[in-house]
Amino acid sequence: MRYAGAVTLSKIIILGALASLIGFLVFMTPPREDRSPLAGVPQSGAGSSLPGPKETWMPPPLGQTPTSVAPTATAAVEELQPAVLVTPVIITEAVLSPQTSLSIGFTANSDATIRSWAWAPTGDKLIYVTSDGNLYWSGLDGKNATLLHSYSSYRNAVYLLDDQRPMGNTLFVRHRGATTSQDHLDIIQFTPGQPPVLQEVYPPGVLFDITWWSADRVSGVRTGGARGTEKLVTMNASGQVLEQRNIPHMLSGVVKPGGGWLAYVSSNELVDVPIPAYDPGTAYILNLSTNTRIQITSPGKARRVHSWSPDGQWVLLDARIGTTCGAALVSLDGLEAIVIPQGCGHYLFDANWSPNSRRLAFSVRTGGCDAEGPCATPLTSQVYIVDVPNRQITEPKEEGLHLDDPDPPAQMMQPKWSPDGSTLGFLSFDAQCSNGDCSGLAPAFYFMPSP
Repeated sequence: MRYAGAVTLSKIIILGALASLIGFLVFMTPPREDRSPLAGVPQSGAGSSLPGPKETWMPPPLGQTPTSVAPTATAAVEELQPAVLVTPVIITEAVLSPQTSLSIGFTANSDATIRSWAWAPTGDKLIYVTSDGNLYWSGLDGKNATLLHSYSSYRNAVYLLDDQRPMGNTLFVRHRGATTSQDHLDIIQFTPGQPPVLQEVYPPGVLFDITWWSADRVSGVRTGGARGTEKLVTMNASGQVLEQRNIPHMLSGVVKPGGGWLAYVSSNELVDVPIPAYDPGTAYILNLSTNTRIQITSPGKARRVHSWSPDGQWVLLDARIGTTCGAALVSLDGLEAIVIPQGCGHYLFDANWSPNSRRLAFSVRTGGCDAEGPCATPLTSQVYIVDVPNRQITEPKEEGLHLDDPDPPAQMMQPKWSPDGSTLGFLSFDAQCSNGDCSGLAPAFYFMPSP
């Protein structure tokens, strides 16, 4: 009996070892060299969504500050598996094509210079923050501008009105309080034909890369604190935190539209982390359900991930793909990349997708004090539009108005498509602004039919 038991135990040990070896070999199988699907890799049209806890908390009425913080789950440390390196099989450099002639549909002026702006998700209003810290809304013609809130007295204020790409009727504005270093996250809710309503909430810590991935789900990245404690924070449209997930050493990250997948870049300061799972300055796509990952750039070749295309087919990131310097669009499966040379040496913070995912607009600022020499080169801002299906880049021009002219009123920045995709709006660029991030006064906005 003792011998039989020993044989049985030996079989169990051998079978266990074989299972572990098979699992290791399957996971470490190198990526295929064709365009067929990869096991465990996000595929085009994948509709998986990020599960969240059931909601039992009811938000307070709009305009009222919560008297207590909504309960949130404690973030657990994620055990990320070693990533499978996927090297693009097709690398295309987008070619600069002849300039596109765009007619100016209308313009709008402002009594104060503007720092950042957005279309209201309802499409019938503009929302913007002025350089003196005031939040306004107005009609599409810029008239009847109405003060929504003043942040001008707030110490070290930070404002956020970037490409959140809302899928519902809500936008967030981040700011720092006047008497505390705690960041607040203000909610602006819109109703067609009605004034917007502002509500203040208090999520945990500072959030960056705030992006909507469903009508009632938005995620942002929380960095800072001890290394390895970075979190992906998911909230609903009322600002209630539903989930916090620890993604160690994440520098920037965005959730795919529809949920389920996170594209992120690891911190480029991890020179003393001897763990292969956390190569510094590297881009990954993470399955939020299984924690399996693919690595879509070489180690150390990525700086920041910006956004997914609305259809979830492309990830925009600052990275070196192949031998060409520039920003890049990497396909969902990691097997194709489109290099954007104009992004070389620049962060495409104001890049914005058209709703149909066929166009990507961005601006590049050159010259000024960031250039070599004693600020001798004029500060300029040039707008580009990427035609994704045709792998082409154009510089929009309007007859009689050269957008790259050194004359400040003729320059533009922060291109944004209207929610219905019919109109492309620009914020004018004032080269005389001290830090190059404010508009001119007349016009403050240019609006053109979408190319």
